[in-house]
Amino acid sequence: MTYHTYVDFVHANWEGKFYDPQSGIDYYEMVVILPDGPSLSTRVRVDGNKYYGKITGLNMETGTKVHVNVMAVNLAGGTRLVSSDGVIIDATPPELHPGVDPATGVA
Repeated sequence: MTYHTYVDFVHANWEGKFYDPQSGIDYYEMVVILPDGPSLSTRVRVDGNKYYGKITGLNMETGTKVHVNVMAVNLAGGTRLVSSDGVIIDATPPELHPGVDPATGVA
C-alpha cells in the first residue's frame, strides 16, 4: 500500500497509460475520488502533451484512501478512463520509541 503525507493535494502520473495514433490525445481530465465513488475534487483539465497533474485545495483526513481517475479525450471526442490503485493519507509524524528524549533524540 502506498501512503501520501499531504492532506491538501494529490499528484498523478499516467505516462504510458494512453495511446492514440489516429487523432492524438487532446486533453486529460483528472479527479480525486473515494473508493465508494464520491468525488473529493472538481475535474482538473491537463494538456494532452503532459503525463502528470496535481489537484490542490483538498481537505483529506488521515486514514482516508483516495484514488485518482484520469480520463483521456482524443481529438475525435473519444474517451478512455483509468483509475489509480489508491493511496492512504497519513499526515501523522512518526512516534519516538519509548525512552528516547524528544529534545535530544538520545535514549
